[in-house]
Amino acid sequence: MRPVMYIVNASDLHPTCPLNIMLKYADDSYLIVPSVNSHLLHSEIQHICNWAESNNLKLTGNVSKSTEIIFTSPHFKETKLPLPPPTPTITRLNRLTVLGVVVSSTFKFTEHVEFLLNKVSKTMFALRTLRAHGMADFLLHDVTKATLVSQLTYAAPAWSGFLSETDTNRLQSVIKKAKRFGYLPSSFYNFGELCADADEKLLFCALQSISCFASTITLSQNYQL
Repeated sequence: MRPVMYIVNASDLHPTCPLNIMLKYADDSYLIVPSVNSHLLHSEIQHICNWAESNNLKLTGNVSKSTEIIFTSPHFKETKLPLPPPTPTITRLNRLTVLGVVVSSTFKFTEHVEFLLNKVSKTMFALRTLRAHGMADFLLHDVTKATLVSQLTYAAPAWSGFLSETDTNRLQSVIKKAKRFGYLPSSFYNFGELCADADEKLLFCALQSISCFASTITLSQNYQL
């Protein structure tokens, strides 16, 4: 099913409890259940299965593709509280890739940093190949910004604030290496500045959306008058 058709078809799929949250993007769905509602998880899964059946969708074959992750605070082990029992037929993981971001059950993003470093190492090889074939510096800078820098800062507002100093320095070292090899100009931003810029752009977009929404409400009210 194509993403647009899925969004339209799944528009009436909602959790049974208002405290639970269901997020949908393209053809992916995420059910978020707080600990106080962990006893409702099985009924929520059954509700989704019933919805799929009533909409002529074959969820049974895709249950094996579904995964479960439990997020805990750093002090969870100190409380000695038991985890909820595993959900039948669904694999429980310690990390989950959500729209290209690797999220761990402890909200640490070291594994995402490892994922990024592995990805940019391949990009570095491609940049080195372009340099060897005589690509001009100003063109190489543009390619690096469009590839390596974009990879490092993808969805940065969602995870950069959770990084440890060690992980931040590891990503900053990639920027330093790119400058040293001439893939980026020496005056280019450092990793912290790139993340700050991404945060500002997200805030600007959010403020624009709120402004447009407020304008729409005003126009609607004027029209009613």
